[in-house]
Amino acid sequence: MSKPRTASLRVAHQRGCPNSSRTSLDSLAGCRCKPSPSYYTLYRDRLGKPAKGARVRNRQVADRALSKLLVDLDEGRVGIARPAGDPRTFNEWADEYLVNLERDKGDKGSTIRAYRSTLGFARPIIGGLELDEIGQPELRLFVRSTRAGKRGGADATVHKHLRHLRAILNAAVEEGFMAHNPLGRKFIRDLRLRIPLEEAADFALAGGAALIVRGDVQRHTRDLDFFGLTPAAVDRLVPAVDRALREAGLVVHHIQVNPGFARLIVESGDDRTEVDLAADARLFPAEPGQPAPLLSGQELAVDKLPPCSGEPRRATLST
Repeated sequence: MSKPRTASLRVAHQRGCPNSSRTSLDSLAGCRCKPSPSYYTLYRDRLGKPAKGARVRNRQVADRALSKLLVDLDEGRVGIARPAGDPRTFNEWADEYLVNLERDKGDKGSTIRAYRSTLGFARPIIGGLELDEIGQPELRLFVRSTRAGKRGGADATVHKHLRHLRAILNAAVEEGFMAHNPLGRKFIRDLRLRIPLEEAADFALAGGAALIVRGDVQRHTRDLDFFGLTPAAVDRLVPAVDRALREAGLVVHHIQVNPGFARLIVESGDDRTEVDLAADARLFPAEPGQPAPLLSGQELAVDKLPPCSGEPRRATLST
């Protein structure tokens, strides 16, 4: 006897919300969506594929939609989700998608060129397939192709092409030409790509961790200090870091968040790391480093060495 199907109510947080990567109802605690998050129903069809309901902002409307869906599931009126439109190959839909970008949404030429670059990798692999024939084996071939391309290889480049392809397939689902997008967040997360955050462009690793990476000292640390140039840059980075860490499956605790400063505790199993994000004046340009740019040796010396001339020492987050 098959297991009865059930449905649940999920939350869709806005991008800047600290809980943007979570969908369970308990994520409403600490939600900062303005004026409110959206709600949608979620269930699995008879093929086991997830099916989402329309997003609504009114919780009562969402609760009524869930109650109706549960009744329909019990009475067997909800079947296998099927696309409403005629079957399309990926190439046919990709051509239409580009036209929509150019005409309806008024996207710039640079955006069109970026998507055409992604399609240059996708068309040889999935161009001739109908949209619902695209699965994760084809997506893995797509990832390998982007890595092998002349300008491919870097995780950030692979992630960019995945985002473009995911947007194309999401639009096909919304238009009714595809029942389910196989390129979900879990697929991307499982690739374990190391993607630099745009919001972190001017930040550099500081403190003892920077000295360790440079090879100046030999010790372990669980404290990471990242300095930006302005308090506004810190405020933009905090939600982006929180979202990226949670999407990577880590647990994040906000210990202190003020304008221009944040202290986070990041946990994974028994591992626990303290991360400070702050703004600080910079006397010397940052130096290249892995996994992040580093404060220069001169900058670290100014921070770390006690003053010899009696001049006040610049404040730092760690010693």
